[in-house]
Amino acid sequence: MAKSKSGLKTTFQILAAEVVKGAFLFGSAGTLRWWQGWVYLLSGVFFGVAATVTLSRESPELLEERKTAAKKAKPWDKIIVLLLIIILPTCLYVFAGLDRRWHWTRSITVLESLGALLVLLASNTLFLWAQKTNAFFSSFARIQDDRGHQVVSSGPYRVVRHPGYIGLMLGSLALPILLGSLPALGVGVLICILNVVRTELEDRMLRSELKNYQEYAAKVRYKLVPFIW
Repeated sequence: MAKSKSGLKTTFQILAAEVVKGAFLFGSAGTLRWWQGWVYLLSGVFFGVAATVTLSRESPELLEERKTAAKKAKPWDKIIVLLLIIILPTCLYVFAGLDRRWHWTRSITVLESLGALLVLLASNTLFLWAQKTNAFFSSFARIQDDRGHQVVSSGPYRVVRHPGYIGLMLGSLALPILLGSLPALGVGVLICILNVVRTELEDRMLRSELKNYQEYAAKVRYKLVPFIW
């Protein structure tokens, strides 16, 4: 019963977050007649609920871990998460909405937006796959000694060491194109850069503090992009 209540609470939090996103998107756009905005919000609800259901069934302790993860996180990651989860996405939504209102960007076609939607769905799927595979997929960078933190090397972790960040980065580039906004794409690029910084910092932490990670890093050489980095 406790597990189901936790999952239900998380689902309500996801829905509330989508409402807030919608307020920024459509409020700045000044209209509800924006199919790209609705598609984005619906995809967010779908993948958010899918992630909650998956974790509730397969890793309910991870849902519980996220309630206190911020208190135990690395100080540098608290700042990065604030930028990645709240400040920069809010800027992206507002810029995209104002672009929709004032028609700053006219070069992105409907076909390009639909292509970006496919990339966004693929990025969310990759992120969900990484979550499902990794029982220690926390929302903050920390060594989970209280949960017996171990190296995960299956699923997408066979190819790169931080597949979840790839999903986030692809999504941050695809979303502005879906929404038809080049100014928002600039924010998406900033999100990508910050995710690269976070990947490097987290990888250093894991190398120095997580048992057997050095051996895993020697076997899986690339952090984000195969054959590149």
